[in-house]
Amino acid sequence: MKKYMMIVWLMLGLSLYGNAVSNEDIMLYVEESRLGSLTSPQTSDDIHIFVTEASKSEKLFKKACDDGSGARCNTLGYVYHAGFKDIKQDDFKAVKLFRKACDGGVNKGCLNLGYMFLEGKGVRQNNATAVKIYRKACDSGSVRGCSIMSVFYELGTRGVRQNIVKAKELYGMACDDGEALGCKNYARLNRQ
Repeated sequence: MKKYMMIVWLMLGLSLYGNAVSNEDIMLYVEESRLGSLTSPQTSDDIHIFVTEASKSEKLFKKACDDGSGARCNTLGYVYHAGFKDIKQDDFKAVKLFRKACDGGVNKGCLNLGYMFLEGKGVRQNNATAVKIYRKACDSGSVRGCSIMSVFYELGTRGVRQNIVKAKELYGMACDDGEALGCKNYARLNRQ
């Protein structure tokens, strides 16, 4: 359902702002940039640890997070957002942990925190705060943060003023970093 809502949202944005973007490009935004989803935990090992002993792992990751490991804060936030084994789903806790990870310089934590504000999960939905967080991630070198911002700039949505030049610049950065979708969208904007 969320995927279809994202498609509707993108189509509405396209119709309101008159961009000539094909349905194929809309699907690429949804499928490849995963605009409306959380990023994964720091490592697959983190989740494996939770699979084996969830409640014990929760305590260990909480201690590591409290001791300043932003990566472990992000993973624990991810687990709270999803709910896992005997760990109850709790978006309020997830937001606190993602904020701690983001403040600690973990870009995945920023991306996850931005998502929570964008979708209103565990916090009041707030586009301006989400955009600010995604900008922070982009400015800190997150290709995914830049990709999300490039979509906002291109479509002129979520409170971001449409700026095709900035969108193209960010798509170019993503392309330079090896992201195929960034290259495709950069080339598409060059043809317009």
